[in-house]
Amino acid sequence: NVCGGPCQVTTNAAVAKVDGVELDAQIQPADNFQIRLALNYLDARYDVFIPTPGVDLGGRPLARSPKWSWNAGVNYTLPVGEGKVVADASIRSRSRYDLTDLANYAYFFQPAHTKTDLSLTYSAPDDRFYVGAFVENLENDLIVTSAGTGGFGAVTFSDPRTIGVRAGFKF
Repeated sequence: NVCGGPCQVTTNAAVAKVDGVELDAQIQPADNFQIRLALNYLDARYDVFIPTPGVDLGGRPLARSPKWSWNAGVNYTLPVGEGKVVADASIRSRSRYDLTDLANYAYFFQPAHTKTDLSLTYSAPDDRFYVGAFVENLENDLIVTSAGTGGFGAVTFSDPRTIGVRAGFKF
């Protein structure tokens, strides 16, 4: 470890190639109903990257760059008197991706995963106040967001299933 202890190392990767295609759509089949769709293909890799003599990362995928990802969501707004209730559901999926600890030249990966979020919110007339309930990461999957080795090795995960309420007001 070039720091002698826990630290963040930023390294210039020299040359990388990033190719991809992204398709997005928003469809509104009715006044109060919306559908969101997205599909992404990504081919992100180091072209030339020799961070230290004898270590060649050329051809390896860039960290946190899934080949495939997609999102889908629906949103329905129901008028209630002068206010409204909004129901929203979204699901997103990512294919496997690498997590590289460049300071120690260690390779980890996050398996493919799917994450679903749901919410139901009431908004008063003119959005003066709102109150809602939500569930995030319905699947309760542990998703690795970073990983490192060394004397102070660590793994960071995304939040587990989270259930809660939100409220707010304008003033």
